[in-house]
Amino acid sequence: MHSKHKHWKKHPEVPHMKIRKDRRRGAYTYCALICSDPSIQPFLPHFLISSQTRLPSSLLRAYNALPRTQLQIIRGKSSWVTADCMLVILQAVKKALMPFLAGISPVIMWDCACPHLPKTILVAAKRHGFQLLYIPASTTSLLQPLDVFAFWRFKSYLRQKYREQRQTAAEGQPEPLAWLWQISQAHKECFACHNWSGAFKSVGTSRDVSHLHSALASFMAHPVSFPAVVKPTKEEVQMIWPKRRKMGYAYASLL
Repeated sequence: MHSKHKHWKKHPEVPHMKIRKDRRRGAYTYCALICSDPSIQPFLPHFLISSQTRLPSSLLRAYNALPRTQLQIIRGKSSWVTADCMLVILQAVKKALMPFLAGISPVIMWDCACPHLPKTILVAAKRHGFQLLYIPASTTSLLQPLDVFAFWRFKSYLRQKYREQRQTAAEGQPEPLAWLWQISQAHKECFACHNWSGAFKSVGTSRDVSHLHSALASFMAHPVSFPAVVKPTKEEVQMIWPKRRKMGYAYASLL
């Protein structure tokens, strides 16, 4: 007689912790800004976008009573970035740059996220004196300095601070105000302390191919030079935008 026996492996229990129901839902959106001039970087505001539910008035009042930082909070119906949020951000950036405008011509380099694309945003940017430089859709992993060089520092900082706060917090969960304060310190700890000029050169803003980061150089088949600078056609500009996005108004605003 022959019998078969199945031996089931018992997997070790994965470490876990209980999370209060009211903390399982909701999120913030963090909007960071970096620039190629290290003398301006410490003065650039950062933004935390939150729903009114996620960040109640009582928590906002408590945060506002703390020492002031470069983090500005935008509360709305949701934590998603909207075109209205971007109008607030453009206004705040213009205010922060006022002491420097006599010596610079600011260019905002950002991706093709939906809140960046409405005509109202292009008009507002032009009114504030900003030239917009759009990163083509689906190329942020190669061309967005924040994505390529900065956000890994930010994410590492958040993980470290979250672990530290869990060790001392009641029930192992950081208190909202303490966590909000740690988020506000990211501007100083992750962004203002670093010279990002090399990050911008690495994505091609210096027009020197020797500065390109390795993944971009490989994607471009290791060019020996950049093409000559010429005004793009409407058809070429249309290739920047997400598919099926109608941006007929953009050409006149950008060029």
